[in-house]
Amino acid sequence: MLVRLTKEYIGKLIAAKMEKNIYEFSDISHFALDILAHRNDDGIVEPTEAAMELRDRFHDIFIDEYQDSDAVQEQIAEVIAGPAGQKPFTFMVGDVKQSIYKFRMARPELFIGRSHRYEADPGQGELIHLGLNYRSSRAVVNSTNDVFRLCMRSLCAGRNPPRCLKKILQRSSWQM
Repeated sequence: MLVRLTKEYIGKLIAAKMEKNIYEFSDISHFALDILAHRNDDGIVEPTEAAMELRDRFHDIFIDEYQDSDAVQEQIAEVIAGPAGQKPFTFMVGDVKQSIYKFRMARPELFIGRSHRYEADPGQGELIHLGLNYRSSRAVVNSTNDVFRLCMRSLCAGRNPPRCLKKILQRSSWQM
């Protein structure tokens, strides 16, 4: 019953958006994914002819602020890029410590997971750590890294970051 009502609501919502030509960011992302991918009979996502045309057209795909990508954006990039190590090559830049779009379904764990895969299997991709910061003083960089080094450990994995940070600050000599 609930599933039927939800599907009915979504159908009416989409119809109303189409009638008024008013869309949200997530609607447009899903439209793009619908153009670029489909599920085969086994439920596996496969690229469409449009995705293959883009794959042939581009040599590289650049994704900035990768830590703020969501699952749909990740699928769009993967369906265009295809298997690792083949053209187009995907170049992603990001800093998981700067992820600010969780409210918009950003999944920084995609960034972390890809980093772990690249470290474990360099054939999947090359991970390059950029360790220099030219915009902040050493004191700011060091204190920020100290906090996040603790916050990013498994102690806080999957927990609410603000609560995690509060716990860390309570355990340290810093004052809030």
